[in-house]
Parts: sequence; C-alpha cells; structure tokens
Amino acid sequence: MKRLLALAGALVMLAAYNTPVHATTVEAMSLRRMATEAPSIVHGTVVAISSRWTENRSIIVTEIRIAVHEVLKGDDVSEIVVTQPGGTVGSLRVDADGAVSFREGEEAILFLGRSPRGLTYVVGLSQGRFDVVVDRQGRKLVRGLDPEGLNVIRSSAAPAGPAGTTPAVGDGEGGSRGAVPLDQFLGGVRDLVRDAVKEGGR
Repeated sequence: MKRLLALAGALVMLAAYNTPVHATTVEAMSLRRMATEAPSIVHGTVVAISSRWTENRSIIVTEIRIAVHEVLKGDDVSEIVVTQPGGTVGSLRVDADGAVSFREGEEAILFLGRSPRGLTYVVGLSQGRFDVVVDRQGRKLVRGLDPEGLNVIRSSAAPAGPAGTTPAVGDGEGGSRGAVPLDQFLGGVRDLVRDAVKEGGR
C-alpha cells in the first residue's frame, strides 16, 4: 500500500510542478544544449536539505539549499534553493522517479531551470548535475561526463596541461572515471555559455 501511495504521489507531484519531467522517460540532453537552454548554472555546495508539505498539504517536496561558489550563468546569487518532488515527512516517504539525490556537504555543478510556479529544479534530472570529487592526489575533478561531454569540454576549454595538452585523468579514488579537472570543466562551461550568447541563445 505504501508503495502504491508513493508511486501515485510521485506522479501527482510531477504533474503539479509543471516541469519538463516525466516519471519514466526523460529526453537525453547534451552538455552543449543544457548550457544553452538552462537559465542558470552554478557551482556550489549543499548546506541543508529539508522536506515539507506544500501549503495546501497536497504534496511533499524537498528543498536543497546550495551555497554558491560561482555563478556560471544567470543572476548573481550567493545561495540558491533547488526544489524537487518527493521526500520524507514524519513516517511518510514519497519517492519521485528520477529525482536527483543530494547529501549535505556535496559539491556539484548544477544546470538549473525554473518551473511556471517559480521553483528551481535540476535540468534533465540527473543529467544536469555534475559531482565534484577529490582523487588520491588531492585534485578536484568533475565526474559524470559521457564521451560527448568529455570531448566538448576538452575542445572548448583552454588547454590546461603543458604544451597545450589535456591532462589525463585515470580511475582514482572518488570515481574519477569519465572526469576532468574542476577548473577545466568550469572553463569549458563558461565557453559554452559565451558561444550560446553569441549565437543568440539565452
């Protein structure tokens, strides 16, 4: 019964939020497209997470408060709150399929959108989130890039290695497979945003 309630609740929430999210199917989005279409892109750290009922007690939502280190696109803010359907209030837990999981202290780059109700959400569900991890050498890396994303960042960002080479990243601690150095990722995203503006994007 709880499982059915959770599924029904998730579907209701997804519909109520009017975000471009579907319970089972999400359109694949390239890094370049997200950089073009997302109205806001931030690099930050999760400082607080809380779940609550909405004012009319129709749905449960989770609010993730992010301390912003850098705004790569959008309004200059020091903090932003990401809201998504699902969460736990008292003994009731509702899971929304595809909702991004967050933990306090996590560092990430987030591609964000705004719903018609003015709520901030992660674009493309998990596609719009790139985790920052630290490898055994103490380097900050951004992981979660697919081959296309890696190629885009490596071709867009200014060369970071000696003699114009791109530093290789191996399979280190913290899940560095498919990762690039943080500074290189940030530089690549800035270039993508600039290109989008030149081409008449947002």
